[in-house]
Parts: sequence; structure tokens; C-alpha cells
Amino acid sequence: MANVIVHFLLVLFILIVAQCSKDLDRVCNACSLIVFNVDQGLQDRFLEDDRELKMKMVRSDTECFVECSVDCRCMSFSVCGNSCRLNAGSRSLVRNSLHHKPGCRYYDFPAFKSSCDPLQRPPAICCLPSSPLCFNGGTCVVNVTDTTRRFKCNCATGYYGNQCQVQKPRTCLDYWNDKVKPISGEYTIVNSTGTSYQVFCDFDSETDMAWTLFESFDVAHETELSKKSFAEDLPLNEHRLNWQRFRLPKFVMTCISSYSTFWRATCSYAKYGVNFRDYIRMRLSVMNPLNFTGYFSSEKNLCLPVDYFDIKGKNCEGCTQLFFQSTGIALHLKPRTSRIIRNCSFDSSSVEYKCKDKNGYYAHILGFYLANCADPEMRCSENANSTTEFWFGAERKV
Repeated sequence: MANVIVHFLLVLFILIVAQCSKDLDRVCNACSLIVFNVDQGLQDRFLEDDRELKMKMVRSDTECFVECSVDCRCMSFSVCGNSCRLNAGSRSLVRNSLHHKPGCRYYDFPAFKSSCDPLQRPPAICCLPSSPLCFNGGTCVVNVTDTTRRFKCNCATGYYGNQCQVQKPRTCLDYWNDKVKPISGEYTIVNSTGTSYQVFCDFDSETDMAWTLFESFDVAHETELSKKSFAEDLPLNEHRLNWQRFRLPKFVMTCISSYSTFWRATCSYAKYGVNFRDYIRMRLSVMNPLNFTGYFSSEKNLCLPVDYFDIKGKNCEGCTQLFFQSTGIALHLKPRTSRIIRNCSFDSSSVEYKCKDKNGYYAHILGFYLANCADPEMRCSENANSTTEFWFGAERKV
């Protein structure tokens, strides 16, 4: 208990001094507290998510907390011996990012608490003129609602990013412009005329890759999207991301693909993230879904090599698969047809789902579910709320 009181007083002193300094914010309010408790550290844990801000030598965990306090990008920190590592991410922002490391202790940056007024704002230490966080004319606002960051930048027209550091972002990769990896989440991209679109960016599932979402739908709404191939235009909620019913305009998808190397499909990303179950990744140089045509009856529809493919835990690398898409029919896969009719190399026999009362038909993969049947054991089609997502991926050049 004594440790908590000492640390409480130390933090109170630091924040009041920072707020009352002559050349800083003159508002001095002892009700605005961020309380640090050394006993809340997670023993033998260390965060690894490529968002390390800096490393400093310290004499105590409390000193490391102070370092995190004055760098408002810091959302967590780890102490290993005398080494203090500040991080822009945290265990709650990135799945499976906390790892075992003997002798280390992990801390989330404490949430703001008001000791006397529930409407009291947090200390203004994050938006002081002496340490600007927002670039290119952006204005800083102390954050009180978003648990993923301690400040918010209101950017001037034409600038984007958490610190207004990005101009004309065409893909998610444009936000990764320094060594600190951005947080996965919703971002804005713009086209050549300046029109903006909301997308989801995944920076975490694959090393040095930035993935830009271009379509997402759930089983309940897939009929609408199943009637349009990717070669056809079908913008849906393109200005406001909606996992149940989302697709970018064709010309925007074309622009993103021109900066990308891969495309992939995932299942129920918002629920599971990416652990490569029910997943496919393919090079755009082999097949671009925006201009691909593959008919069931066509002998020209050949087995194509994929980078990685998984159905319910059965997977392969570099195997071949047949794809189907044509005018009025969305991209989808028929693993049994690929295996038996075209002799594609992926052996899906153990994971093919036979439809009930469908005269021997088998479930489709990655779309066109209701035209046939949906596999309840696949993450894309477990229930009406299950989603299927398509992404373009660009590799960051280190």
C-alpha cells in the first residue's frame, strides 16, 4: 500500500508541475490524475508488436512510467532489468502480442481517472505547445473516449493519419511511413480527385505487410454481392466501413491493386483476426480478381497456384486451385470440383462439406453460399453473421 501512495504522489507532482510550468499550459488541476500502481505489472511478460518508440535506461519501473507519461504516443511499456521500452501499441490492440520473457514486466498505460469531478478532463500534458504532436497545421485534442490513443489530431484539409503526417494516402501502406508500425484499424484513403473512402487496414497479421480491405459481407447479405463479379462496379458503404456490407468502387479497387502485390480472403476477421485458418493468399501477377474470368464449363479455366490455402485447418503452400467468376457471378471456389474435375493439387477431400438435400452438391468457398449451401464449420459461413473479407496487400520495403 505504501508503494501505491508514493507512486500516486509522484505522478501527481509530475503532472501538476508540467501543467503549471511558466511556458506551458497554465491550467493547474489536482483532480486530473493518472495513477500508476507497480503491482499491476505483468511479471515475465514482454510486448512484441513492432511499435517500440524508444528504449531508455531507468532505475525503477516508476521511472519508466514517467517516461511513458511524457511521450503521449506511449500506450504501454515493458521493464527488463534497467531497460525501459516504450510502445505505441498494447496487449489489447494487437492479438497475441504479449510474450513470455523472464525478468521483464509489462504495463498498460493507466487510464485517466478524475478524483473529484466525473466530467473533469485528463491532464493537458498531451497537447502542450512545447511538444507538438500534430503536424502540417493539425490541432491537438486530449483524448477521453478512444482507448487506443491518448490524444487526437484534427488535421488540416488534405492531411491524414494519427499525427496528420500523410498526404494523399492511396493504400494502407502509405500510413506506414516510419519504423513505428501503425495500429490496425479504420483509415481514410483518397482517389486522384481527392474523394475519400473509409477502409480497414491490417498491419499485424503478416510481417512487413499492409493489407487494405476492399470488400466484406456477411452470410445474411451475400446474395446482393454474389450477383456481381469484381470486374463489375458495386460500391457499398464505401464512405463508412460496414463489415456486413462493404465494397469499394471498381476504380478505387483498381488503384489499390496497382500498388499491391497480393490479394487474400479471410473469414470473420473482426472475430478471429488472422491465424491462417479458412484463408487464401495469392499473387496478383498470377490472378487479379478485378479482371479474372473463369467459367465452370470452360477448358481454359485452369488450376492456378496459390501462395497459401486453408480450409478448416487443412492447408497447403504452392498448391493449385480452380477459381470461378463471370459477369453476374461473384468470385468463389469449388474445392471438390477443382480436385475431381480438373485434378488441381490441393487435396480437400477431408474438409469438403456435402450439402443436405441438395442432390449431392458440395458447399462453395469464399462466397456464393446461398446459391448452394453454407458450411457451418467454416469461419466464413458458421452463421448468418459470419463475414468474408477480401484484401489487397503491399509489402513494406525496409
